[in-house]
Amino acid sequence: MDGATATLYEQLGVEPNADVVTLRMAYRSKAKLHHPDTQRRSGDDSGSADAMAALNAAWTVLSDPHQRAAYDSTLIDLRHHSLSHRSTLTTTSYAPGQSGFARREAWIAGLRVQIVRLTREAVTSASWALSLKRHGMPREVYLSQLDRIVHHLIKDTSERVKTARAAGAAPLDLALASALLGLGDLAAGIRRDLAVKRAEPRDEVLADLIDKAWDNLAHGLSHEVEMALGGNPHLAKSIARR
Repeated sequence: MDGATATLYEQLGVEPNADVVTLRMAYRSKAKLHHPDTQRRSGDDSGSADAMAALNAAWTVLSDPHQRAAYDSTLIDLRHHSLSHRSTLTTTSYAPGQSGFARREAWIAGLRVQIVRLTREAVTSASWALSLKRHGMPREVYLSQLDRIVHHLIKDTSERVKTARAAGAAPLDLALASALLGLGDLAAGIRRDLAVKRAEPRDEVLADLIDKAWDNLAHGLSHEVEMALGGNPHLAKSIARR
């Protein structure tokens, strides 16, 4: 499994039930192997920065009990959607008389798989761009928010698809448009939270990430459809004005 789709456990090379001691040993072992200094000494430092960023992000999430619990729940959801997608597609393929409801569920499950892929690509790219723009902010700080975003964007897919259609999204763009609607919902939730509390550094990181990921995703849609979906939430600017 490649880096874009590997779980954090797979990135560290451990089982999902690994304790924190095992996690630490695995992280240190891989960090020594992929550290840029080690790669330079071996004469090949291509991809070393990305590999270290991925390892650091995995360690940041899995070493924190609360973040790990949230991540594990995300894995359960994604596994459920993936299994549903495969099983319902198989049943539909070999049972022409299957109900329209079952076929729709298979289709929605397939859209969720697309949403996960598109979101991971957009957020990973955004993390790289923001780490360069915000000098001194490590890429792994942004990547640590990836699973929270994915977890949110695969919710309420059916309703978001309806909204995306009403906004004029083409059939092949429904997963993309649904992902954008999810980003908008996430931004709106953060705005509500910040109406009653002060913004913390992690809120600013997430706001930057949402805005940049929106731009990355919206690039594949017409401006008219993007605006019909709500447009870039510009959450970072609104936080900066507070």
